[in-house]
Amino acid sequence: MRFLVLFLILVPALSMAEPRAEIPAVTEIDFGTVDVKADVVGPDGQIVHEPRRPKFNPLIRLRTNFDDEIARSIAEIR
Repeated sequence: MRFLVLFLILVPALSMAEPRAEIPAVTEIDFGTVDVKADVVGPDGQIVHEPRRPKFNPLIRLRTNFDDEIARSIAEIR
């Protein structure tokens, strides 16, 4: 019972103890007196070979000729 009363007293007190700091949405930095000079340097090297795409065996074979099935379906309809 003591812990419950202590808990009920401390929780509201601790929640209002410290206000949250606000962070500005935009930060502006002035480099008016400083000149910055730089060069973009890339890595030295060349492509030795191009990567190969892996070859996969197709699991489904697509047919291009359906003449037998069409003939059978026509015969079934008649």
